[in-house]
Amino acid sequence: MKIEETKIPIRDLVDGYEASEDGGIIGYGGMLDIRPPYQREFIHEKNVGFQTGLMESVYYQRPINLVYFADVGDGSYELLDGQQRIITISRFVHENLCMITLEDGKGYYWTNLSDQDREKILGYKLHVYICTGTQKDLMKWFQTINTGAQALSNQELRNSLYPGPWVTSAKFWFTKRGNQARMCSKYMSGKRERQEHLERIIRWKIGSAKDDDIREFMAEHQKKPNAEDLWKYFLKVTGWIETLFEPDKKSMSSLNWGNLHRECAGRSYDPEYTKTRQKALLKDLEVQKDASYTSTSYLEKCDRHY
Repeated sequence: MKIEETKIPIRDLVDGYEASEDGGIIGYGGMLDIRPPYQREFIHEKNVGFQTGLMESVYYQRPINLVYFADVGDGSYELLDGQQRIITISRFVHENLCMITLEDGKGYYWTNLSDQDREKILGYKLHVYICTGTQKDLMKWFQTINTGAQALSNQELRNSLYPGPWVTSAKFWFTKRGNQARMCSKYMSGKRERQEHLERIIRWKIGSAKDDDIREFMAEHQKKPNAEDLWKYFLKVTGWIETLFEPDKKSMSSLNWGNLHRECAGRSYDPEYTKTRQKALLKDLEVQKDASYTSTSYLEKCDRHY
């Protein structure tokens, strides 16, 4: 793999910055894909310390970590490493992401900085390494340079190994903020932005939590144009749940609804009874002490009514 060093001023990097509703982010005059499929979501949304620390380092001309681009080969690039920094810088300039403290001891957002101070930030040059090689080479390097960073979750790592339209679509359905995320969080524990909801729905679908099985599923789907079938499967399972039970995030989000759906969806239940029985079970102190008891109780205790 070929690696070349260059320096890019922040003004060029944030030029054309745009975050679309589907989760895609571009910058560098439209030439840089800041969030390719193998990248994680922005994890510093509420980490003000990271945001201000980074932007004050830029303002005071302190060195920050290296950034890596992958050369796509058509004059455009994918951000290989440095996404959290690039998004923070871009959002500081375009969205007033955070406040920085200057020499006078006062706090400033981008909108109330002087022209001179803005120029100081825009003129800061990032050290960028542009990498050229095969997809396999780039992914291997991506894993290498991320070793010292916050560890990738298992699913983030799998996404990096099987990039493509299917992963992009799956991240849209199971990582996007808003109504979809709220729907997922009713029935899935874990961090949406760390791809744990995506991992959970794959486990439901294939009936296995083994890494090899999940990777095999992703390899089979890698080239498919979208992951709408996986979302439809989620709606099918959750629709079945909602016919039988009242939503209760505390007790429901830890259950393996994929297995329960496989084992029980073919049976007939009395919804009025299951909902009444659910309420009784949730008031039972033994059930509240043992979450695993809840997983067996929900349907086993209703078996005599199918």
